[in-house]
Amino acid sequence: METFKVLRVLCAVIFLLMVYRTPCANAISKCESQESTFTRALKGHTYDTFGVNSPDVCVKRCEKEKRCQSINFVFEEHICELNNRSMEARPDGYVVDPRRIYMTVYLNRVPLGSIPELPAKSCAEIKASEGEQAVNGHYWLDPYNTGKNEWTNCYLETKGSLFHWTLSGTDSSLTLRGAAKFVRKSGRTVLYLDGTQGTFAETSSVPFQKTDLTIAVWIFIKSPLTRRQEIYSDWSSPHQFRIGIEINGQLCFQGRRDVGGESDMMTPCTKSR
Repeated sequence: METFKVLRVLCAVIFLLMVYRTPCANAISKCESQESTFTRALKGHTYDTFGVNSPDVCVKRCEKEKRCQSINFVFEEHICELNNRSMEARPDGYVVDPRRIYMTVYLNRVPLGSIPELPAKSCAEIKASEGEQAVNGHYWLDPYNTGKNEWTNCYLETKGSLFHWTLSGTDSSLTLRGAAKFVRKSGRTVLYLDGTQGTFAETSSVPFQKTDLTIAVWIFIKSPLTRRQEIYSDWSSPHQFRIGIEINGQLCFQGRRDVGGESDMMTPCTKSR
């Protein structure tokens, strides 16, 4: 009886490999073939589960689903699990599982963040998911998994690029938040921020973890401050860094660093004015 079960399992695995080690003629260009991985699974991203007669039915169902990025197949129970992420996007969830087979399904796959039904957590997650196929542009993000998507600009093509933004109303990579707006001043269009909470201009994503950078600013404080004013920051989760002016006029930089495996914030500041 046990021998029969083992043979049946092996047949399922061999069948899946034979059927899906085939060219993806209609898939995105980075795909040369679809290959399953035995005793592996993606955990924490399954949105639908159902019984199927064979693994190929599971894959074909994924190819028809907007949100489906990959599958797990439980071979003994013949259960199909559809995932809204791939191992490329979420390598932290890619685990050893003796009962399952994993496959990223490239054919007809919708790029992560390109539709509101499939928002990404961050621009970095889109870059990890799409690799070299990732392009600059606006994407749907839901950073805190609240169900409220944000239409956000992501800068994903970084080879040999400089990051700069024009604050004159002509740069489509800027997204205005809160009361931020462009106004005419002395014959020029300039960005106006009134200092209220939640008012800022959002730039496209920059890979600060992999990029050396210099931030040059010229600041003139017109009136006494009642609270800290941010100049530039990547204050998403987890917070990375921010540069701003404190109430006492100090220009301060806060940056995240790892100390002994734990996160720590460093905060160097200029002298008070």
